[in-house]
This record gives sequence, structure tokens and C-alpha cells, in this order.
Amino acid sequence: MAKLKAHLNQLDIDLLIQVMKMHFVTQDQFTAFRSEVMDNFDKILKNTTTTSDELVVTQSVVSNHTIQIRRLEDTLNITALT
Repeated sequence: MAKLKAHLNQLDIDLLIQVMKMHFVTQDQFTAFRSEVMDNFDKILKNTTTTSDELVVTQSVVSNHTIQIRRLEDTLNITALT
């Protein structure tokens, strides 16, 4: 008995391509996904940097107010409430 060689016709090939598209990601899909992730990461990083800068400014303002309160307490000879 001779072995028969399997042959794929165009319908079989089309079906294989369809199934592969369902289970695998194309380079374009991966690039689009990566781009979206990086864009969102850039937004988060920008916001974090801005928040860090705001924290430095806020700490400076609080420090200046603390100094002014101490001067007023010393000038008016008022004991601190804390």
C-alpha cells in the first residue's frame, strides 16, 4: 500500500490563516498596543514629575509660614499651641 501525500488547497490555507489570526498577534497590532501603553506611561510620568515639583513648592511655603509664625510668637511673647 503506497502512502498518500497530503495536499493543501487554497481553502485549507485560508482556514489556517484565519485560525492563526484568531490566536496570534500581528506586528502592527503589537506596535499599536505598545504605543498606547507608552503614551499612557508618559502621561503618568509627567503627572508624577509635576506632583513632585508641587510638593517642593508646598514644603517651601509651609516652611516660610512656620518661620513667620515663630517670629510672631517670639515678638508677641505667645507660647505655641503645639
